[in-house]
Amino acid sequence: MDNKTLDLAFNVSYALQICPPDYVHSILGDPDSWSTETCPRTELQLAEFREWSKGLPALAHILIPALPWGPPAFSFPFSDVLFRPSVVFRYPRHPTVENRTPKEMWFFINGICTDRSVIRLNADFLYRLFKRPLTVVHNFTRGILADLAACAVGKEWDQMTESAAVAFPPIYAALKDKNCERLILLGHSQGTILCAVVLAALQELNAPHQKWLRALVDVGPERAVARKLATRWDFERILQGAKDGRDVKPAVLSSFLWPGHGRRQPEPVTREELHKLEIYCFANCATEMHPIPFKGRGANQAGPAWIESYGNEMDIVARLGVLANIQGPGSVRIAGDRYIRNAAWGHLLNAHYLHPMMVARDSKEPAGGLVALKGNRRSIPRLFGYLDAKSPPPLHRPM
Repeated sequence: MDNKTLDLAFNVSYALQICPPDYVHSILGDPDSWSTETCPRTELQLAEFREWSKGLPALAHILIPALPWGPPAFSFPFSDVLFRPSVVFRYPRHPTVENRTPKEMWFFINGICTDRSVIRLNADFLYRLFKRPLTVVHNFTRGILADLAACAVGKEWDQMTESAAVAFPPIYAALKDKNCERLILLGHSQGTILCAVVLAALQELNAPHQKWLRALVDVGPERAVARKLATRWDFERILQGAKDGRDVKPAVLSSFLWPGHGRRQPEPVTREELHKLEIYCFANCATEMHPIPFKGRGANQAGPAWIESYGNEMDIVARLGVLANIQGPGSVRIAGDRYIRNAAWGHLLNAHYLHPMMVARDSKEPAGGLVALKGNRRSIPRLFGYLDAKSPPPLHRPM
């Protein structure tokens, strides 16, 4: 048994050590989170009879395995059930929606078992809380077994590469936008793995650190996927051209659709651009998510500016990442501030993370019922500073 397999075995074993070992309860949470009477925006409202037109397709998408690419040119019955590619869309879709914070760009990548109806419930709740339009990267569910496997062992599967390949271009383009001063990336569950892949890919495009990154032999699964994307898009040739002062001609096969710019080759990402990025992860199940170490005068890291993660104690998916061991076999390397909700069950974003946080906060618990883990810089999540279209102070960094 090699080291990676052993690490995975320890990681999964630790995640399953909940008492009682009720794994359905771990995902679906307490019964009072299932009803709209006690949790108005719960995802499980789709199980109610009045929602049958949305609930039945959602159930089919969760139970029936699917392929992570578009259907063939010819159509046939149920093709949309068997082929489910990732897509990117704006929420709310109405073009006249006011953006009160135009210098901020907000992205959301969803978690497991998320079909079209669930992603709309998630996006709507986030929009109501933060009063910002979102760019949603919909990582369409490919079935519950495939989704859970992807969280545990599938971080290097082609499925993850497909989703990351869809997620990377719009986030990259926003980071390069000179009008963007902050890029807020929200992830949930499996979406946090994609956040880690996108972060690693952006770091691979940071020219001063490319040699250091390439020297890394033992890399986490998310960086391994990022390197597959880097190879596909020929990051190394682009960065070498920038270093030599040459204009590198775009290669049709390795370029990608850059929103607003058509198809073109990626350009280097600067340290200042990486510092625009803030990542907030619910039920973070990534293996590795941290800034690049930076030695020299000024800031001690090359981005992102902030990482913050939250986990319910009895959520087995969160126990694969943010609540996993940080040392020894099966350990993870997730930087930034980490918070736990003690004795809490459930994995769904609206029902078990956002709703309880807001209820606790409205009940005069400033931290929203979350307990800061050892090493945190803050006792109250920075994310709360963005509620209701507000913005926390910028993260000043000496240069």
